[in-house]
Amino acid sequence: NLVDRIECPTLVDIGMKDETCPYETIIPAFDRISGPKALHVYPELTHSPSTDFNAHAMSWLRRYLGA
Repeated sequence: NLVDRIECPTLVDIGMKDETCPYETIIPAFDRISGPKALHVYPELTHSPSTDFNAHAMSWLRRYLGA
C-alpha cells in the first residue's frame, strides 16, 4: 500500500451509509497519511455526493489551491 507516501494535502469525506467504501475500510488508510489531512463524516450519506459535500470540498480545495 502506498498510502504511507502521501504527503500532499488530502481531503477524505465519508458517508456512514456508504456500502461501497465503508468507514471501517477508509479510516486505517486515512490514519497512515503523513501529510496535512482532513476528515469529514456525513452520518446519512451513501456513496453518492450531496450538495453539502460539494460545497465543503470546494471550500477545502480553495484553501489549498489559493483560488
